[in-house]
Amino acid sequence: METYSQVERLIRILQILSTGRKITTTELRERFTNQVSIRTLQRDLLLLSESGIPLISEKLKANENVWYVDAQFKSFLPIPLNLNEYLLAQMLRENLKVLQKTTFGKEINSLLKKIDQIVPGNIFMDLTEFKDRDLFENYSSGIFDYEPYSLIIDKAIQAIVNRKKCKVIYVNPEIGTPKSYPVEPEKMVYYKGGLYLIAYMRMPCPHKLDQY
Repeated sequence: METYSQVERLIRILQILSTGRKITTTELRERFTNQVSIRTLQRDLLLLSESGIPLISEKLKANENVWYVDAQFKSFLPIPLNLNEYLLAQMLRENLKVLQKTTFGKEINSLLKKIDQIVPGNIFMDLTEFKDRDLFENYSSGIFDYEPYSLIIDKAIQAIVNRKKCKVIYVNPEIGTPKSYPVEPEKMVYYKGGLYLIAYMRMPCPHKLDQY
């Protein structure tokens, strides 16, 4: 049932508590998508408290404890995202669908998963009703499947970052004879569902005119 290591759980609990919001073990379990038992989370909270983290526990009427961290300790914890930053991350998710089947797809999903982990508790609870559906949708027409070109995209981006030259092979559909050109990639552009490489190609120097 529990897919998180103890270290992962403890770090994530501290990130959630850094918002200053009071949270019950039931709400905390929801933050772990119900993949961690309440008993385990209770042990984690006690471990944090025994380790010197100034956690405060209060008993509720429903025979459940609410937990929060001392205000003076919050400055030592990671700064969480705000609502606009979280919504921007959701928009980013939609607009990067063009790369979802490339080598960058896993990195994008990993980044967004980490962003989800540091969303403050109050924002997470406010958006609970949306958790089973997308907040944004990209209706760009004609999104191309770049999975077969994943390695090429990877090399192109590395060339842009490291300012390296590339060789582009072009096949004229009328002639059918491939030609290669040395280019210097500058940037990648996403336009109407397509991914384009903007590159500079140096032309050979023309012959100097005879001077009289």
